[in-house]
Amino acid sequence: MHDVEGKRIYNLEKREEHLKKIKSLTICNQLERLYCMLETALDMQAKALAEARRLARRYPEIKQFINIPGVGIIG
Repeated sequence: MHDVEGKRIYNLEKREEHLKKIKSLTICNQLERLYCMLETALDMQAKALAEARRLARRYPEIKQFINIPGVGIIG
């Protein structure tokens, strides 16, 4: 059994280390594809949030909401 507890397996620097522990080439290839899908999803999420923030600048009421304690950008 491999140590896959927590967030370390998602860490870019640790991925290769974890993939080297996998003896099955089929499983390793599948994990590499899943990592690729994860990176794509995270990239798309960041782009969507950046676009939402850019679009929000058009609305002065959003600036007022952000100034309210406890209210901020919703991801």
